[in-house]
Amino acid sequence: RFYRLDGNQWTPFGQTLSGTTQNEEFGTSISLNEDGTILAVASPWANGGDGKVSVYEYENDTWSLRGNIIENAAGGSGGALSLSHDGNVVAMTNGNGAKVYSFDGSDWQIETSRSGNELMRSICISADGTRVVYAGQDWMHHFDKVDGS
Repeated sequence: RFYRLDGNQWTPFGQTLSGTTQNEEFGTSISLNEDGTILAVASPWANGGDGKVSVYEYENDTWSLRGNIIENAAGGSGGALSLSHDGNVVAMTNGNGAKVYSFDGSDWQIETSRSGNELMRSICISADGTRVVYAGQDWMHHFDKVDGS
């Protein structure tokens, strides 16, 4: 369920979102863009544990899917994700690595993929979507620019 602060009171808005299959763990990780109009939702156990990420946009009192569902993403027990402030770049952990996708106006396109040496547990992307930090239990890595440089 979604809530927004209206004056000094939290009020519900939009419809309730849910996963498409049992045991996909829809909503294990969620991230909102800066103004709360774009929402990324991880389902780490969808597709037999390969995972998926669904990104929604709020318009006309409705949450609608924004572009394609990102398949084979945020899989397994990692499943963390983070959206840039404008909601056009999403970073996610995926097993022992990280992936970054950007929105091209109609669909999500992979920008880069990195791997680590252990299960990745958390991830964060900078406001402008150009710097990513991801971490496991005893290991942290970062990379700059969505193009992987």
